[in-house]
Amino acid sequence: MRQSKTTVIIYPRKDKLSSKNGRIPIYVRVLANAKKAEMRTNIDITVEEYSKWDPNMMRINDRFSLSNAEINKIDMILYEIIKSFQEKEDSISAKQICSMVNIKKSRVENIIIDSINDYYLKFIQHNKELSEGTKSNYRKAIKHMITFLKINKLEDIVFSLFDLKLAQDFKNYLTNNDILNGRKGMIESSASCIIKKFRTIFEIALERGLIYNNPFKKIKIKTKSAPREKLTIHHIAAIKNAQNLSENEIIYRDIFLFSSFTGLSYIDAINLKTTNINKEDSNYKLTIHRTKTSHPAEQYLVNNALEIINKYKNDLSVIINNGIIPRRSNKEINYQLKHIATKVGISIRLSHHIARHSFRQLLAEAGVEDMGVIKRMMGHSRQNDIDSVYYSITDSRLLEAKNKFELYLTKYLSYTNVHGK
Repeated sequence: MRQSKTTVIIYPRKDKLSSKNGRIPIYVRVLANAKKAEMRTNIDITVEEYSKWDPNMMRINDRFSLSNAEINKIDMILYEIIKSFQEKEDSISAKQICSMVNIKKSRVENIIIDSINDYYLKFIQHNKELSEGTKSNYRKAIKHMITFLKINKLEDIVFSLFDLKLAQDFKNYLTNNDILNGRKGMIESSASCIIKKFRTIFEIALERGLIYNNPFKKIKIKTKSAPREKLTIHHIAAIKNAQNLSENEIIYRDIFLFSSFTGLSYIDAINLKTTNINKEDSNYKLTIHRTKTSHPAEQYLVNNALEIINKYKNDLSVIINNGIIPRRSNKEINYQLKHIATKVGISIRLSHHIARHSFRQLLAEAGVEDMGVIKRMMGHSRQNDIDSVYYSITDSRLLEAKNKFELYLTKYLSYTNVHGK
């Protein structure tokens, strides 16, 4: 950007690469009236972004780069400062320009929309300890806040003006139906996950002195979901042995049963690869990191799960994707499960997610009571489990659980036991 005798150069300084986070800071160099001043911005980029830096554009050559949006804000502030002095025909030094940028920038950072985007860029986007599912949830939460502020024409609101009433209004926006825009409100336990994220963001604003209290700390909201419906072993038997299903319905039935026998969520089951299953003597061990949390999950597969795997090993869609079960959309699976439930006489509103909850129930009925083993099989965190410090989950424990589960399923799911023939 060049204005009369003033030149601005925006550039990354690789020599200032941080040893802590491996990121490269963005600097601004201003030349005015033959004098130079330089300032560091609050923007830093990854080494990968640095490799895409275009010195002519003074931007990252990537149309989806969020860092470019931050650079644009700095560039606009510089433009407005220089333009205002040129219109007044006043002289301004390079040092003055840099100092004014810092003053204006603090005002920009105080705007909630800008600040929450900045929080995501700095603390979430490149955090290797967070799963992609967690990052996606942050993006959704931020999108909800931005939509809420735009609906109420508050895009430029600063932290100090976001009070308890607005925090309560935001909670109501999340949980209430919006008939006019066709948006269905979420349950309180889902809304609480979003509220928690903004408690953290506003707590940071409190520490920076932008607000005197955190309005989200006073928002009362339920954090636990209502108990999920679960299928009994007799429901599972009815679904498994149903004789009146079409060929298409059988595929959806088998996808559901596979998760009932493994406890895998939809996304983990549908993305399962042959490399996730290894043969150990006469057993097959499944090992994954859950998509939602990145927590490890391990178990030895029961025969009912292996039968489904073998049934579809020559299926074209399975072969193409190097997968385990046929790929179908979660929406279509849930739609077909409603029809299947009606056909087999189950009154529960069947969905794929019920399979995971049913798996946990069936483990308990099979006599699998070791919580460490159950958490490992389901991919739950043991972070708050004191036994995790002293007690590791061995293969022998997992095999013991598999054998108990196998005996239980064999007892109740055979066609003979169900139909008495």
